[in-house]
Amino acid sequence: MNIPKQLSDLIGKVTGLFAQEIIQIASNRLLEYQLQEYARCSATKTMLHRIYPVPLKRFYQPLSLEQKKNSERISTESYTMLAKSHQYLTILGSAGSGKSTLLKYLFVDCYESGYKIPLKIEFRHLNSFAGTLADFVFNEIFLFQKLGISTEIVERMLNSGDFALFFDGFDELDSNKISDVYVQFDAFVKRFPSNSYIVTSRPYTSIEMLPLFDNLKIGEMSREEVVLFIQKQVDSVEKELATKIIHTIETSKNDHLDSFLKNPLLLSMFILTFQAYSTVPLQLNEFYFQVFEALFSLHDVQSKMNYERERRSRLPKGELVGVLECFAFLSYFESAFAFSKSYINEKFNLIKREIQDTTKFDNDNLILDLKVSIGIFVEDGSRFAFSHASLQEYFASRYIKGLSEKNKIAFFRNLIENIYEVPFLVLRHRLFLQLMWEIDKRSATKYFIVPFLTFLIQKILLIKPKNRQEEFKIFQLIVWYYSTVDLDGSKINVFHEATMKYFELNLNINNSLSRNYALPIEIERKVDWQLIYGGLIHFKELMNDHLENIGLNLDLEEDRDSRMLFLVGKGPKRD
Repeated sequence: MNIPKQLSDLIGKVTGLFAQEIIQIASNRLLEYQLQEYARCSATKTMLHRIYPVPLKRFYQPLSLEQKKNSERISTESYTMLAKSHQYLTILGSAGSGKSTLLKYLFVDCYESGYKIPLKIEFRHLNSFAGTLADFVFNEIFLFQKLGISTEIVERMLNSGDFALFFDGFDELDSNKISDVYVQFDAFVKRFPSNSYIVTSRPYTSIEMLPLFDNLKIGEMSREEVVLFIQKQVDSVEKELATKIIHTIETSKNDHLDSFLKNPLLLSMFILTFQAYSTVPLQLNEFYFQVFEALFSLHDVQSKMNYERERRSRLPKGELVGVLECFAFLSYFESAFAFSKSYINEKFNLIKREIQDTTKFDNDNLILDLKVSIGIFVEDGSRFAFSHASLQEYFASRYIKGLSEKNKIAFFRNLIENIYEVPFLVLRHRLFLQLMWEIDKRSATKYFIVPFLTFLIQKILLIKPKNRQEEFKIFQLIVWYYSTVDLDGSKINVFHEATMKYFELNLNINNSLSRNYALPIEIERKVDWQLIYGGLIHFKELMNDHLENIGLNLDLEEDRDSRMLFLVGKGPKRD
């Protein structure tokens, strides 16, 4: 590995007759960037290693990629081998599947192998950036304006083909940014086609259909990989703990076990909570509850002879959770996933002033508690984030559960309207909706599922003849909902199998559809509009019967509750 020489050779090659001073400035800037990013990626904190950064390669279990479920698995152990067979690569995975950690691993491996010069860009930074993606790369990585480096030098460098560009988290872009950044990224690749590119994202964000890019999904971990993962995650001095965890997994008869343990995040959570619970919960919300309990109660206990770190804010647990729920709700629905200290202070002050005016705390002390005493916040440079984004969704869903019936109705009505305007949101809120369903099933049914399906039926009834934009918009929303969320578990075969296959192959509709639904002519010509319209009518007919059944079930539940209240009222009174 000799990145400094590699950089100076490249810069000398592409700058030609430029002054040696300019060459040295450019070389120093890129070397500084490389060292900073390498340090950030090569040692990191995780759900299980929250106090000090741990060398990535000590605990990381390489994941496999696949084109579709149960297809041939593609190794990610060597960036060089991966890049040689996939110059343009999109890595897709659900929440907690390990996309960002995999990208860190590939960045580190690329750096250490010297195969190419790696650059890493997180899409979320573009949410608060005023320029284009190319402007971000030029200004924030190369700093050509501040350092006086000519844009021509940067152009030549990026056209050399000596770079590997790693773009993380396309799904973390604000919904009003996705369409523009999609176009900008495609233009950037066309402008500098000789480099290698890797993009990570959750599925169904339109990034899947970028020209030239191979789409590979993160494969579920095999039982053998699960064992290796546990052995690497658990400290070598705790081999007995690793053995117990593995034995529990291998002997468990829990039907939900596989779905939990094939996901690196959930497996990490299981390891974290094992000593306290030693079981696999049946639902995700129970899992997240156990994780928070472990973070809150067990921090430092295992490693510091039962010493429990003092909480500086001195907030009782219930009040601290209340603040955390409010903050998670506010930040999540503002699409804020990484927070400056000023942002946290703004929200904490709002919570104290408007929401929980009886709760008193010092902002700095609470931030310290969340970062150090509990470990639910992590700090990266000047920004903070939840130790995993899914915890933010968990606490946001808990906040909704505590709302009055009137406010729940208002919240879900607004959510349905937003989802209709921007169908992509049904994908972004997938985990949130699932947690909301588990935590407060009756409210989710009464105030989201029933109104949402009724709303879709009404929209179908109002479609004017051959209004293809509206037909496709509703069709797209229904397929996304039932292919990713399906809260009520109906798994209704709404559409003909051929229609579903068609739609899966045509997710290349740019996300601008979410706003103006201007179907490209070449796509419109391919669509079997008769089949789509027939599918919508079939959906309407099925949903009418389905909604009637849901209504009957809700009535039965309320009748049971009424009988219970009656029995309590008739029962013996206590002094």
